[in-house]
Amino acid sequence: MQTLQPDHISLQCAQHHDFRRLPNGNTIFLGWEVVPPEIADRIPGGLAGTSHPDGCMYGDNIFEITPEGKTVWEWHACRDMEVEKYPLFPNQLRDEFAHANAIFPVANGDIYISFRRLNMIGLIDKQTKKMKWQHRDDSFGMQHDCTPLPNGIRLLTEAVPGFASATLGLWVENAGVCISSLPLTDTVTSLPMAPRARMRPDTSTLFLMNTVGATFRSSASISRRQLWGAIW
Repeated sequence: MQTLQPDHISLQCAQHHDFRRLPNGNTIFLGWEVVPPEIADRIPGGLAGTSHPDGCMYGDNIFEITPEGKTVWEWHACRDMEVEKYPLFPNQLRDEFAHANAIFPVANGDIYISFRRLNMIGLIDKQTKKMKWQHRDDSFGMQHDCTPLPNGIRLLTEAVPGFASATLGLWVENAGVCISSLPLTDTVTSLPMAPRARMRPDTSTLFLMNTVGATFRSSASISRRQLWGAIW
């Protein structure tokens, strides 16, 4: 096992949630950093007076490092996003902007990102560091994961039962339009959270990676099998 150590270990790159190995051998990972107070004051939404117990707001960043640990690219949500355009959901604490929980690099280097506290997925342009594409929908229910499929469709996991109109389940969308939503509460029991979901190419098995381990379900037992036709 190889241990990668960034060249400036600090709270400014405290890794969390997700990392990915790139085709060039480098690694990208999500991290936290302190949002400068003057930027935090510009971020709308959330519950007033609910900053982190540390007395600040933390924000997300992405670092790309070489196998030797050298940083060759970085992205900072609080600096590279126009924060005024991204209000936190009204019932969320103002201790984070905006709780990224997944990244997924695509072939041209751009990076999909999932923001839990914004109910939003977006595509970061690797060159300009701006959002090339984004989709915000409160019915995502504080989603996890964001997996682009070869046919351009995106697969999400809806994470919080009963949040807004969401149920614990899968969300399949294309060009910003929901193709189908698959509730899992009737087919998977005692599943507190499903932050990752994967389907075999032959649609025979659904894999849900959750807080108590991996759950496996045959798609034959899922009432909306036509969903897999939309995916594959």
